[in-house]
Amino acid sequence: MNKKKNTVADLLTEKKEVQPQDEILQISLSYWNEAKDLKEPIKKTWDAMWQLYNNVYDFSEKSPWQSKTIIPKLPSAVKGASALLKRSLIRAKIFFTLVITKMEWEIYKPALIKNLFAQLRKCKFVSNFIESLNAGLLSSLMIFKVYWEPAYSEDEMTGTIQPAEGINLEKKPSATQNVLQQVLGSMGIEQKKKLEEGRLRVDPIDPYDFFIGPRKQYCIHRYKIELYKLKELAEIKANKYETEIVDQLEAGISTELADYEKLKREGKNPQPLSAVKTVTVKEFWGNVVDAKGELVKRNCTWSIVNDSYVLRKPIANEFLHGLWPFVYGPLVRKPFSDYHKGFFEDGYSLAKSLTDTYNITADTNAFASLNAFEIDVDQIHDPEQLKTGIYPGKVLVKSSGGIANLPLVREIGLGKFNPQNLRLYQEADREWQNSNGLTEFLMGKPASRGRPTATEVTEKGQQAASQIEDLALDVEDYIFVPLLEMIIAVLIQYQRDFSDLRLLKFNEENIEFMEALAFMSDKEKCKLFKDKVFQFDARGMSDVINKSGNYQKVQAFLGLVKDIPAIAEQLKLDYFVKLLIEGMDWDPDDVKKTPEEMQAQQQAQMQAQQQAQQQQQQAAQAQAQQTQQQLQQQALLHQQEISQQEETHRQKMTHQEQVHQLTLLQKQIMAGGKSV
Repeated sequence: MNKKKNTVADLLTEKKEVQPQDEILQISLSYWNEAKDLKEPIKKTWDAMWQLYNNVYDFSEKSPWQSKTIIPKLPSAVKGASALLKRSLIRAKIFFTLVITKMEWEIYKPALIKNLFAQLRKCKFVSNFIESLNAGLLSSLMIFKVYWEPAYSEDEMTGTIQPAEGINLEKKPSATQNVLQQVLGSMGIEQKKKLEEGRLRVDPIDPYDFFIGPRKQYCIHRYKIELYKLKELAEIKANKYETEIVDQLEAGISTELADYEKLKREGKNPQPLSAVKTVTVKEFWGNVVDAKGELVKRNCTWSIVNDSYVLRKPIANEFLHGLWPFVYGPLVRKPFSDYHKGFFEDGYSLAKSLTDTYNITADTNAFASLNAFEIDVDQIHDPEQLKTGIYPGKVLVKSSGGIANLPLVREIGLGKFNPQNLRLYQEADREWQNSNGLTEFLMGKPASRGRPTATEVTEKGQQAASQIEDLALDVEDYIFVPLLEMIIAVLIQYQRDFSDLRLLKFNEENIEFMEALAFMSDKEKCKLFKDKVFQFDARGMSDVINKSGNYQKVQAFLGLVKDIPAIAEQLKLDYFVKLLIEGMDWDPDDVKKTPEEMQAQQQAQMQAQQQAQQQQQQAAQAQAQQTQQQLQQQALLHQQEISQQEETHRQKMTHQEQVHQLTLLQKQIMAGGKSV
């Protein structure tokens, strides 16, 4: 009599009398139930946050006249925080630094950085980062899956893989390859390797579809996939899917359709069937432990589908870095927690109360503005006139009956508007901003209450920048650093084709360095990852936010010292100008002139000065000539005047002499006459 096999190790044997599918499925479902129960408390908080983000409010108990306005505080805050971090990431340009822990690998650094940037652009890293960030702001985790998506040929689809020629490195070695051989020493480079085409994938994962086991013993990724796609993947032998399971799933479709038609005939309301058939796959990563608590298989992965079949039996983790292909981290850390805490979790009730407070204020204003009316029905000639209500300009026909001296219609005041409601709304809005740091001063919006003072602007701006900078630091420490380390490990393990880098006009020397890493043996790569030779320091995004926060500080400082010349003379003006430019969200390199432009400007200024001096000299010479001409003309005129005066005097003297002579002559004549 054969002894019954109870462990997964026994079930994974090739004997026909055992059925490993059932026990693996039971272990998987127990893992699933345990992880789902662990996540349930935080999931309720996520649900509330997502409803608030989607503007889902229950107004069913309100009357038709009541206000049902929704104040989208949470959506605008998520959009603002996401836009701020995205702008900081783009402005950082180089948002990380590659640190080489062993000097002999330092020569690989330029090639690794250039290739990493090229691959990040190809996998749309910024877009995927923002999508995961938005999900993380509304839940508590940012999650990425990093893997290599191979490009399979027709032979690989059918399982008959033909040997590939690969890349032959037996050509005449270049100077770079000679250096690599000296650095690698006895490791060397494999001469022929299969050329593995494909692409890097850095996919954002929905936090609702990611489950963490107790003490992080395992994790589960749940996803939906179309049945025809699953069938195509099952045909690829490298995926190690159970093809007979996919056949059973196809056979179950007809049964599902029959059940749907039966329920419909019975007058029930079954859920409508999907036009494109999909299945739910749960992918497990971690250790396999049987019901007795014994470790059966360490660090492996397996999958089940529709909670009914084992799609892939446990196989060893094929990543050389030895980690799960997931990078996840919180935006706000909570001690000794798996799912931590949401960024907007503390302000949830405030954001919700803002909508309630606004609607109450609007209802109060309606009560105070739109009065009720009291009507003496005995004075109404035809009561049908009241069906359309009371409005301005309406004519009511009055009968002769009724009590004398009583008005036909009398207004009734329902209350007064309470201005404290607005104050309450402003205070709640202020507390909401303080809880998440996204103040109006940081987001560029008008103040919610009055005109702020310069001191308030400075303090609030610094407070907001500090909180957002802390958020950026957590993203860099708990997301970027492990994510970049996993990305570069996946690239070194799988990337073989560097033809796209040649199209990007990469230096051939850099490509040779990347090929040298790519064609190392798996054992050498494992040692490389184990020794953590390639590490990262990510501070680009937080540095940009910090520089933006310095704007208010610089303004306050310059305003303080501008009236103290003794201090102002000791300051470097260029440094403060740089801080102000960076605080305006501008790039100093774009605003500041280059040395060539400065030299050209100086030359232009010198030429302009020389031209100005020449013009001044010419103008002075012209002025001198003009003055000289004027003086000459004046001298000539003066000489002419003198000559004219002399001529006039001479003529006058001549005339006087002539008159004198005539007089003498007359006297002589007269004297002669007397003598005669």
